[in-house]
Amino acid sequence: MSQYEFLSLLIGIAGVLVAGIAASIYYIQLRKMASSILIAQQQLKSMAQSVEQAARANSLTVLTLEEATRRSREKLADISTKVESYKDVELAKKAINEAIENYLNSLDRLCACIRRGHVPEDEYRKDYRDVIKQTIKNYKSYFGPGTSFTNILKLNEKWSEE
Repeated sequence: MSQYEFLSLLIGIAGVLVAGIAASIYYIQLRKMASSILIAQQQLKSMAQSVEQAARANSLTVLTLEEATRRSREKLADISTKVESYKDVELAKKAINEAIENYLNSLDRLCACIRRGHVPEDEYRKDYRDVIKQTIKNYKSYFGPGTSFTNILKLNEKWSEE
């Protein structure tokens, strides 16, 4: 074997060794990528579960707001019927105003949830459109300039245009 053939053989062997090392490194990188993909899939699954839980919690919050609105409305009706039993007129006015404001605050929070899309608007429109109109009509003095119940007014305006 000539010196050139021997060198060619050595260069070929070196090339095969380098190719083998490169293939090993490539294989290790592929394994790392595969494990990264599995971790990413697990994280995505966990995120999806978190979003689902948040959506359920959001629905519960809205239901809680609905319940608070209902209770405030019942308390307002109850206080309104008991006004005659108050001996102090100022105390009666204060109780009624407090009950009205509690009801309006609850309704305003519910309207904010509806406006922000936390619940299906079409479904809530059916249930609350007339309630909101009647509330604004019955408590006009609470809806003047600078009112804090803007969500009620904005939702009423939007639903009145539709």
